[in-house]
Amino acid sequence: MPRHRLIVAAGFRIAGWVIGIPALLASIGLGVGAVLLGDGPSKTPYLDDGKYGLVGMLTNGVHAVVDVITFIGAMAGLFLAILAVLVAVIALFAVLLYLIGRGLRVAATWARVAGLFVAAVLMLNAAIALSLLNRGGEIVDAVVFAGLAYAFWTLIWRFGDPPPSSVHTTPADSAPNG
Repeated sequence: MPRHRLIVAAGFRIAGWVIGIPALLASIGLGVGAVLLGDGPSKTPYLDDGKYGLVGMLTNGVHAVVDVITFIGAMAGLFLAILAVLVAVIALFAVLLYLIGRGLRVAATWARVAGLFVAAVLMLNAAIALSLLNRGGEIVDAVVFAGLAYAFWTLIWRFGDPPPSSVHTTPADSAPNG
């Protein structure tokens, strides 16, 4: 007999790894990019046009262009920082998925409730996406929806499968009574 709870637990743990590792790497990369872009060149004062003449005017023009490019770089750094934070939140969600999978493996009630909530929210998301995707995307979304429906069914009706550690039998347990 299949142990549906263990299959769903493995699915949650695998999803945690598959989502978490790329999210963590992306968060680190975006954070480094934000730091590099946010650190602009050092500010130097504008030159006096009367004292330096044409060279001063050209230098000040280049200085103004550098200020604009620095501002654009700072905005790009801010955007990358926001993306890094969002991807870090996704990585934390992946950690939650992994912990739910570990909790389901040992039949923890908190993991069942959290898994039901996550599966319900993701099923709602998949149902909405089903109306917005084209034919190729609909097929992938339908497969995801079916997997989430299986997890939902398992966590509601098939959660009582015994955990692997409670299947121990001793000779005294198998002796006939009476």
